[in-house]
Amino acid sequence: MTKPRGLLFARMDIPAELEGEFNDWYNREHLAWRLERAPGFLSGRRFRALEGTPKYAAAYDLESVDVLQSPAYLSIRQEERANPTPEFQRVYPRFQNLKRGVYEEITPDPTDYRPPAEGRILLVAMLVPRPEHEDEFNAWYNTEHLPALRSVSGILTARRFRAVEGEPKYVALYDVTSYDVFKGQEYLTKRESPWATRIRSLLASRERCVYERIFPPVG
Repeated sequence: MTKPRGLLFARMDIPAELEGEFNDWYNREHLAWRLERAPGFLSGRRFRALEGTPKYAAAYDLESVDVLQSPAYLSIRQEERANPTPEFQRVYPRFQNLKRGVYEEITPDPTDYRPPAEGRILLVAMLVPRPEHEDEFNAWYNTEHLPALRSVSGILTARRFRAVEGEPKYVALYDVTSYDVFKGQEYLTKRESPWATRIRSLLASRERCVYERIFPPVG
């Protein structure tokens, strides 16, 4: 049986005076090493927050979470720490509010996902139900909420993930063409329903972030 796709999702802040060097290092070294040298890293993208925190996010799509235990990936991490570049030494210790999660995809009908070139915006929904309502939460998300948002004009993809490492337990990622989609009546209408109102009352935590893609740059 084919293992579900994996996701490595990291968010962090960096002091303002280091942002330029941080972005250059992340694009040229940190992200590039993983995509070029670790088989199973299918894509890597970086984002800057329009809503929510931390300010920066990186999303790596994986063949499976097992990629993060592969010799190639572990070699990269070991090299970064045993023989760090000058840029790594200046930037990495200054990370703030680092949040790192490893996830398996639980989308009901997963596709052979490729990040859409026109996906300028990433909506990140982090909804965690109380344990006694988890089954109903997943039923609502899979049968009503995800299909409803997937049908909104401008929402290109809609995927769900469950954590195998880190928090929060559930994350949904949506590739979106423009921030204006969230202001449109279609989105505002389709995200609401009596069931959605009930589920929101049963959540243990709820967080929503909206990010704009900064790497690879949008053409």
